[in-house]
Amino acid sequence: MDINENQTSNSGTISRFLGRKKRLIWIIVGIVAFVVVAVIVIPTSIVLTKKKTTTAEVISTTTLTSTTISTEDSTTISAEVSTVDVSFKNWSQTNNMNYPRTAHVASVLKDGKVLITGGLFGSTVLDSAELYDPSTATWASTNPMNNKRYRHSVSKLLNGKVLVAGGEDNNGCLSSSEFYYPEENIWTKTGNMNSQRCQHTASVLSNGMVLVTGGPDESAELYNSSTETWTLTSNMKYARKSHQASKLKNENILVTGGFDYDDELNVVELYDPSTKSWTTTGTMHYARSWHTASVLKNGNVLVAGGATHNLRSAELYDSETGNWTITGSLNFGRKIHAASVLINGNVLVCGGTNLYTNLYFTSSEIYDPSTEIWSTSSDMSCKRYRHQSSVLSNGTVLVTGNGEQTSFRCTADLY
Repeated sequence: MDINENQTSNSGTISRFLGRKKRLIWIIVGIVAFVVVAVIVIPTSIVLTKKKTTTAEVISTTTLTSTTISTEDSTTISAEVSTVDVSFKNWSQTNNMNYPRTAHVASVLKDGKVLITGGLFGSTVLDSAELYDPSTATWASTNPMNNKRYRHSVSKLLNGKVLVAGGEDNNGCLSSSEFYYPEENIWTKTGNMNSQRCQHTASVLSNGMVLVTGGPDESAELYNSSTETWTLTSNMKYARKSHQASKLKNENILVTGGFDYDDELNVVELYDPSTKSWTTTGTMHYARSWHTASVLKNGNVLVAGGATHNLRSAELYDSETGNWTITGSLNFGRKIHAASVLINGNVLVCGGTNLYTNLYFTSSEIYDPSTEIWSTSSDMSCKRYRHQSSVLSNGTVLVTGNGEQTSFRCTADLY
């Protein structure tokens, strides 16, 4: 082989080697690219997908809101935001009372039992009374009152006795009053009030006296349990019935709303037990009657419903400034409903009726003072108005009575 042939052979060998090397480099590059895709790109895509899914899940579990427009009053249109909170307790049924009734009074006694007095069964006025024992969820009849009555007042005295005063029977408003002794399970008559009263209020003062107001005039009187006598005190500024009286932290009594002889009232007044005098305070934004008034943990008073011109309205009274401010509106306009301050400070409102369709409500809702928003809760087992709600020692709320005159077997409910 000559030199030229040898050079040609070597050149071919080198070219073949370089070609193989290029192919090897491309194979290595391909493997590296595959690894990069497998290690970095695919996991990143999965993470992004998960983030999108998580965001969608958060959106789907957010509390739903809806704009509601009130049709309860042709002069008022509301765009309040209503919320539904499914975390609230549900209602459960407990045993029936022995005597179906409405327009009665329920009182929680010192031993935790609930005393039910009087009321109506259809058009029949009742004198019967019974006790609910939360530990056994049972009702037991007690001795009847001396007088049949409904729309009366009941006051738990500092000595443990229970004072029942006034109310109505088939002949009109009553002046009679009587004691219930829980330990002896007996009723005894006590002194008559100076006026016949119904749809009035009764408040136990810090000195043990009981202040009774209105029903239907402007007069007020005090009951002394030591002497078992009633004495007149100074008159309110306005005649009232179907109003509310709330005991403030400073011991004054706040009286709100009600009817005078002709119209609903928005004027508010305070009774000072130390001076036995009345003074007017800030005026509510709406005149109202058959409303509820609840003293909150911060000392303010929540007034809800009962206003003819805006049944859904609610407002707050500041006991320090004497001013009223509008707060969140009820989801359902209502009056002749019931309200209870729960142990967590929220307010439960249930039942009632409106002015336009004579509907009775099974609905309930919760007011949160920290947000000033009403959230709908589940429904009671029965439609109710002129009923009672009582907070038991374990924090449960017992609701008794119903408003449907054609159905008298409405069970008692627990919230």
